[in-house]
Amino acid sequence: EDLRKNLISDISHEIKTPVSVIRAGSETLHAGSIKDPKIVSKFTKSILDNSERLSEMIDDLLELEKIEFGGLVIKKEKIIPHKEINKILSTIEALLVEKKLVVENDINEDLILRTDKESFRSIFSNLLNNAIKYSPTGSKIVFNAAKKQKSIVISIKDNGYGIEKNSIKRVFERFYRSSKARAHTKGTGLGLALVKQLSSRIGANVKVESQINVGSEFFVSFQDK
Repeated sequence: EDLRKNLISDISHEIKTPVSVIRAGSETLHAGSIKDPKIVSKFTKSILDNSERLSEMIDDLLELEKIEFGGLVIKKEKIIPHKEINKILSTIEALLVEKKLVVENDINEDLILRTDKESFRSIFSNLLNNAIKYSPTGSKIVFNAAKKQKSIVISIKDNGYGIEKNSIKRVFERFYRSSKARAHTKGTGLGLALVKQLSSRIGANVKVESQINVGSEFFVSFQDK
């Protein structure tokens, strides 16, 4: 019940801004400013951007709600991380070309992991999208993996803007976006919350290391069983 109350409170707070912008833009156009091409272009773009943000927010919230309240069915099976990452990369190839980003999949092709396949894909799709979003044009993103005593750690490293020290502990909170993130990119602030919740549901741990203007590296540690 507390989780639901907090979620509703967060949604109410975050949803107000895009709704207000859409309403204000619509009212301005309805009042007659639609005759001015410059105003039309400005306000229709604002309406489009904020409606897209609302749509992304709703999709992410539905996924988050499903995870937090037990709607996610976990099915553990053997997967090959190298192949799964390649499948994710194939779906966003156009985006990588657009930003002239190089992605290296350095995960050992023989590595086998036992986990929930859909959750794995969702976790690394979100982390990859994050890396793309915060990486400067022409930079590199690297996937890697390491076997430890009782775990397999898969990492994704970028050369992006980095995360401020005071934000490191908060980046996995719902709707939290650092000041640098808000300044440089669009987003709902829910991607990393999804990563955290999904990781927890399948018994994995996620952490991040980062340096400003150097980049960030996210580590997801899976139990090796």
